[in-house]
Amino acid sequence: NEHSGPAIETFTLGFADNVRLGEAIRFQYGFLYESVRFLVRLNFVSPYGRLIYQLHKNREIHLRYASGVPNDRVPAREGEASPGVLRQHVSSLGMFPRLSLRDGRPTIQRTEHVEISYREKMGKGLLEVAAYKDSVNDAVLSAVAPAGAFGKGDLLPDLFSDSATLNAGDFRSSGYRVSYAHQIRDRLQAAIGVGSVEVISPETSALGGPAISDLRRSLSTPRARMLTASLTTSLPKADTRLHGSYQWVSRKAVIAPDLYNDFASRSDPGLNLVIRQPLPFSGGLPGKLEATARLSNLLKSGYIPLQTIGGQRVYLFQAVRSYRGALSIIF
Repeated sequence: NEHSGPAIETFTLGFADNVRLGEAIRFQYGFLYESVRFLVRLNFVSPYGRLIYQLHKNREIHLRYASGVPNDRVPAREGEASPGVLRQHVSSLGMFPRLSLRDGRPTIQRTEHVEISYREKMGKGLLEVAAYKDSVNDAVLSAVAPAGAFGKGDLLPDLFSDSATLNAGDFRSSGYRVSYAHQIRDRLQAAIGVGSVEVISPETSALGGPAISDLRRSLSTPRARMLTASLTTSLPKADTRLHGSYQWVSRKAVIAPDLYNDFASRSDPGLNLVIRQPLPFSGGLPGKLEATARLSNLLKSGYIPLQTIGGQRVYLFQAVRSYRGALSIIF
């Protein structure tokens, strides 16, 4: 097809392991190797690690470094390995790799996360407190922009929607969060979290020109308040698992804040619902078959309109409202 764009090819290889360094210390580590071919080939390795020091039977301190693909926002089933590394990477394929163009050349959003956290189990409750720093290189913005709103070589059409991506440059941010989760019943858990985070936000509602540099100059990292909540339940006979979550931020943000939040109250932007249903799987083959439905940003939260110098309107958003389904074989 003469109108078709360049193809994208991706290859991902992951490794995860853990080791005990003493009676009170555990170390979890691994890496994710990703190779992306889009106009040119890009290869990179994203290591991660977590050092866990057990202060007491119910109290732990975590030191954590992460890069590459953030955690899945849906908690693992009880009895599964946490955080469910295979499912985490499979469910993140719709988000990463995050591609954009910079001076006409393809780039991939690279992120790094450093965190210290304290976690304490209190009966049926779990208290979690953390402080962290993030760095984002070649940050990717999602946008809906009319023709001519930006220069040639700045917009990259999204492969799965009518939107496009823009390269916003490099940013640094820091924040803290507190979360409390409570097991209300055997199959019902609720969690709520609050935090303070620096978000990437436009300082103006009108762009000074059509160049992508005008958009980058309009972006800053003000501090904002964040509220998250989640509710997880399951149906006993069908073993259907339902996970609903909500995230609110006090300022407009063009990129979802706190991407590496792995607390019980974690959430993607806006209102979200995930349904996971195990299915009968026969034929003597190993593994489990599972269907997943993911409804994201149902209230279309975080859509930011900007006026161009020519009177056109551009919309930036941190998460598009979407409905996705998947059928997975888990070995």
